[in-house]
Amino acid sequence: MRGVGWLQAMGRRSYEIYLTHMFVVFAVVAIHQAVGADTYWGFLWHLPTVLAAWALGALLARFWSDPINRRWRAGLDRRNGSAQTAGSAPSLDGIIAGPAASRS
Repeated sequence: MRGVGWLQAMGRRSYEIYLTHMFVVFAVVAIHQAVGADTYWGFLWHLPTVLAAWALGALLARFWSDPINRRWRAGLDRRNGSAQTAGSAPSLDGIIAGPAASRS
């Protein structure tokens, strides 16, 4: 769908945004109070706050979540003999219940 790429980008990073948004909110509130800004114009702070929360979430994803996810999935591929097909969920055998040999 055209014109909603920004919304899809926010959706892809929604968990990271959720984890970090309060750091941004607390910082913006502190700045708002420090400069003595009038609450009447407080709505003007919303867009920069959302953009900063998205940016912090994107940074967390790029430098923490995505690298860890790639390593974890690479480990699963090695354990499963790289037999995963596109779109299939990775097997959790050996991670949750331990190796198959230890289950008997």
